Amino acid sequence: MAQKEKKFAGRVPVETLKEWGFNVENIQRNDEIWDDLESGRKTKQLLKFSVKLSNLDKEIPVVCRVHLYEDKDGKVIPFLHTVRASIDASNYKGHDFTKAEAEELFKKGQIRKPVLLQIGNNTKPCLVGVDRETKEIIHVPVENIHVKNNLLGAEIKEDQIAIIKNGGLIVVEGMVKNGAPLEPIAIRFDLNKDVNWGALSFTKATPELLQEARRDLEEYHQKSKGTKQTVDISPDIRNKMLEAIDNNQAKKEKNNKNKGRGI
Repeated sequence: MAQKEKKFAGRVPVETLKEWGFNVENIQRNDEIWDDLESGRKTKQLLKFSVKLSNLDKEIPVVCRVHLYEDKDGKVIPFLHTVRASIDASNYKGHDFTKAEAEELFKKGQIRKPVLLQIGNNTKPCLVGVDRETKEIIHVPVENIHVKNNLLGAEIKEDQIAIIKNGGLIVVEGMVKNGAPLEPIAIRFDLNKDVNWGALSFTKATPELLQEARRDLEEYHQKSKGTKQTVDISPDIRNKMLEAIDNNQAKKEKNNKNKGRGI
């Protein structure tokens, strides 16, 4: 397979980066950073530079990710994704976050359902999250998410792939690593696994995650107008799901009894 041509090969604005205070020599020695810049991707690694304040005779350190873009005149310009003090969950690419969506961004770092964003001249469903290091809002169009139909020997079915692409959680059994079977694994799409397009996150399937996966599975099939469920759940997994529901119900009843007592 031929290697994809890099968008900005030989066009990285070295002098501009130097003027802005970046250590270009170190950047050029780092193959991963240089490849990201030449390919037009946001750098996976954080870069540092200093802003000189002449009136105070002082330098202020700044940490950021960088990507290159081409303006209308064909000039290549660096765009800085600086580390923010807090998350801005107001408006992003034409989408006003609801209170529930903003709460998910602050608490979980990712909205569990796609939202419609203005991408260029088009409106596209996208998964939206927060860069854990810069606190910048990040996104990936659903159409750009690709999930293999086999992970470590376990089949990933079409409806499971659809659930992942729509921000949901699935539980997979039968995965094998180094010849040894793995316990059931909870899998979801995590934008922070790769700064540019995200990746899959693998977590041990706790009772809470099993319950979440069941909810996402039911919601998916409800939206699919009663499509027959094709994801088989073993008795062991189903029992753990039921156990999680029973435990949560018991906690709620206990909390309600405590609230009813005088304080």
